[in-house]
Amino acid sequence: MDGAEPDVRAVRISGDPWSGKSELLTALAGHAKERGWTVACGAAGPLPGSLPFGVFSDALENLLTSRDPALLDGFPKYHVSWLAGICPALAQYSPDAAVPTGPSELRHLFHAVRALLERLSAGVPLLLVVDDLQWADPASVDLFTHLIRRPPDAPVLLVTALRPRQTAGDLLAALDESVDGVAHVELPALAEDYLGTLLPAGLPADRRRALLDAADGNPGLLRALAAAEDQDTFAAPGYAPNRPGGPGMPVSPRREFRTLSPFTWTVAHAAALMRESFDTGLLAAVAEDSEVPTRAAVDELVAHDILRVDGSKRTFRFRNALLRDTARQAAGAAWRLGAHARAAEALRERDAPAPEIAYHLAHCVLVEENDAAGILVDAAREVRWERPADAATWLRRALDPRGPACADHVPLLAIALVVTGRTSDARLLFDQVAHTPETALWAGRALHLDGNREAAGDLLRIGLRIADPGDHRTRARLVAELLATTVDGRHPTAVPDLSILSSAQRVPGLGVLAEHLDPVTDAGPRALLLALATLTEPTGRAAEDQLLKARTLMANVSDADLAPDVTPLYWLARAEHALAHDDQAARHLRRALAIATRFGHRYVLDGLTTLLEHFDEKQDQETDGPSGDRIPEVPDPRRDEPDPDLPDLPSELAQLSGREREISRLVSDGRTNQQIARTLGLSHKTVETYLARIFKKLALCSRAQLATIVGRSVSTPAGPPIPARVASERLMPA
Repeated sequence: MDGAEPDVRAVRISGDPWSGKSELLTALAGHAKERGWTVACGAAGPLPGSLPFGVFSDALENLLTSRDPALLDGFPKYHVSWLAGICPALAQYSPDAAVPTGPSELRHLFHAVRALLERLSAGVPLLLVVDDLQWADPASVDLFTHLIRRPPDAPVLLVTALRPRQTAGDLLAALDESVDGVAHVELPALAEDYLGTLLPAGLPADRRRALLDAADGNPGLLRALAAAEDQDTFAAPGYAPNRPGGPGMPVSPRREFRTLSPFTWTVAHAAALMRESFDTGLLAAVAEDSEVPTRAAVDELVAHDILRVDGSKRTFRFRNALLRDTARQAAGAAWRLGAHARAAEALRERDAPAPEIAYHLAHCVLVEENDAAGILVDAAREVRWERPADAATWLRRALDPRGPACADHVPLLAIALVVTGRTSDARLLFDQVAHTPETALWAGRALHLDGNREAAGDLLRIGLRIADPGDHRTRARLVAELLATTVDGRHPTAVPDLSILSSAQRVPGLGVLAEHLDPVTDAGPRALLLALATLTEPTGRAAEDQLLKARTLMANVSDADLAPDVTPLYWLARAEHALAHDDQAARHLRRALAIATRFGHRYVLDGLTTLLEHFDEKQDQETDGPSGDRIPEVPDPRRDEPDPDLPDLPSELAQLSGREREISRLVSDGRTNQQIARTLGLSHKTVETYLARIFKKLALCSRAQLATIVGRSVSTPAGPPIPARVASERLMPA
């Protein structure tokens, strides 16, 4: 628009569905109007049978209606007739309006449209916007291609947004052929620094993490997921919102399915019942048809970008969970019951893993049928640490009163309930079984989480008494949990009281107990004991050596191996904090939090989050001083000079410190956290801490809101005009 690139006559904006293309077009149109341009906007829809040239007719409708009657003076009569045939607003110019049909007539029409655009842009530049070009009727696509290859001889800028996966190959080829005249803007996945600002404030860490993971960098999808009413589902793998496309939903997932054939809809329903990726043979069995038409239906779903080819190149998956749940809910409830039964049977015939079968069994059968209860229990045992919510669901079905309940499975269910944070339900089950060291550990943990630390300690001591003296792994975990009961949650860095380990329990020194554990097979419990030993005596060379050993053990253990219990990482962080290694401590806490969030271990989230917040507050004090005042810095004469590119901040920001105002200015300038950190010589984490404090002081929840407040000063008479550079950068996603 500034004329810096005069050879660019068209712009193609491409990206995944809901990635922000339409919002970018809207911002561009508003920007053009502010600069005095004439703007015409149209959008294609997914329904077939659209009128020829419908996108252009819609885009030009208002513009043509308000034009001077002499607009078409000098145009050949048949050109006027065809223009009136495709644009109802021009019907007044020709009583015999007609739609061209033959190749020769279409060629003349293309030239007539180009001449019309030249006439419309006389004196004032014209911006012609076409959104969702992938859905445009073939005639509109041909016309758009022609205008790219033969652009109007006038200040006309063509801008379109499209989804590459759903765009015809010939149109993409045409856009790619005209490299010299077409500017390509690809919308990539948004970085989490930006994406996170779109989430509502106050979300628990596990829900926030699950939302960001499910959105995969897509802002529209993130907003849609956040708008779902029941956010508890976000924490579980295979998230599916309750009411896709309902009130307040910023995207319309149902729109994606509007053109599907009836059988393809059935295949979409079948695919939506699959938990993981799926193949056409399984879909055919669930859809009750042969594999040949099922493959054709899958190809149709892939062409509409509802399904995508999975990494294996042999299976398929939904583009996102929102589409999967839309297809699932559109199927009838009775049909879903039968479809789950067919899926379970097909998977049994394939000797599929128990968790794959259990997912369908839990939706369709009574536990008395065949060996359903056994499959459910086996599946629960297999996934109890990686998917504890599923394990709890399947065990509840296996223990259904109508089925053969087995007391051996009750502790397994109780432990799964503790892991998912449902401690009250778990305690009721623990009361029904005889205690073993394992159940004593988890029952004590449930009591501790519910605030009954005294009863938890008594139960954990029982566990230590009945534990096999040679079972050092179990004893290590019991000792750690018992020591945890001596720490008040309100004091996250308190030191455990070793006096609770009486001599009657025959618990050797923690370091001695650690030596009994294998550093490979028992890396977690061994690191746990070393960390506890360091924490109880955090002085001297021995403490540093123990801490180094614990760190090395944790560095060599995978996240999956730590999934059953992230306690070693937690206590390692506590020990590192005691030895003033807060950076390493925070890193281990964040790893523990990521593991717990990924696998749905909700019972540890509060403790991890509390300790992380403590570290953040301490870092704030180290940065700003104990009183909250900024620690004096080395004078920088550039800091004392006014910035000619940035106005003074409004009075409502006066409550911010100097550093906070400096960061606010940079946020308003469109800088990322990384850029701000480099500019000010701070760490990325410190910038995050400052931003969190700014948001809290000003009751904000996004960078965009902060930029708006900073930008208010540019609209007041007292402030200087906002520079063009800053104005243009504020159009970028923030």
